[in-house]
Amino acid sequence: HSCSLIMVQNDEPHRGQFKTGERKKYMSTTVERAAAGRKKAMTALYKQYKDELYSFCCILLNDKQKASFAAANVMNEVWGKLPTKSIDGEDEFRHLLFGGAAKHCRLLLFHGDSRGFKVNKTTHIEAASASDENYTGEASIGITALQTALSRIDPHQRYVYLLHIAGGLSFKEIGHIVKQRDTVAKYCYEAAAAALSRNLSGELRMCHVKSLLKQALGSEILPKSVEVSCLRQIKACAKRHTPSKRVWASAICVVLLTAGVISAVLLMPTVADNDTGDDAYASAEAESNTSDTDTAYAPAE
Repeated sequence: HSCSLIMVQNDEPHRGQFKTGERKKYMSTTVERAAAGRKKAMTALYKQYKDELYSFCCILLNDKQKASFAAANVMNEVWGKLPTKSIDGEDEFRHLLFGGAAKHCRLLLFHGDSRGFKVNKTTHIEAASASDENYTGEASIGITALQTALSRIDPHQRYVYLLHIAGGLSFKEIGHIVKQRDTVAKYCYEAAAAALSRNLSGELRMCHVKSLLKQALGSEILPKSVEVSCLRQIKACAKRHTPSKRVWASAICVVLLTAGVISAVLLMPTVADNDTGDDAYASAEAESNTSDTDTAYAPAE
């Protein structure tokens, strides 16, 4: 079940359909509706990120079976967490996903042990801060060379490096995940960058790493069996948020009763005006009522 980084990039099918600003608004609305338990919105977010999340887990674990397990668990947990968190748009939702994936993968890789992340401060190397460039050579060759170089790095340092470069997580977020200070996470990243720079071969340089990893994200396809399970979970979650028929019936009754009360209140001034507007009829009716009352309650002789 080993997982190779050699993949064919698969861009999101509808990313190019949005004009400037439209995508951000659409995704923000979709996240908001998903938090409210809307099945359609949850399904849209799931389809948007399932392959990218799965690929990220593959990169971290180098094991497809474990990666599918981690991705499915993260997706299922997110639907439960989303209503309780204040998520503002796509970027925060992505961080919620990838942060969850990082935690699951850490447990699978290190069984919760955080001692291996303690490293001494290293000298910041120039190659680590070089401007990002696209790899001009054959992608498969570049990714193979990158995979080989990454395999020679300390597992804990490699994990932190990939969280920052491939996952886009900050050092503060990474520190929280590995249960260390953010400065320790940064030192760990710098140590990994220094080791990776020494291990790169051929035409591959540090400035090419980010673009090659970007090609890997979203290129692996989540297995169908796992996808079916995830979609069932979405359906079940949406059902829990959907009011039952009895609740809907009660709500309709309340609305109808409220409408009836409002109508009665609005009609009361009209009836009062009609009664006071006809003095003769009011007086006659009062006398008639008095007479009837006296007759009805007069003591029998």
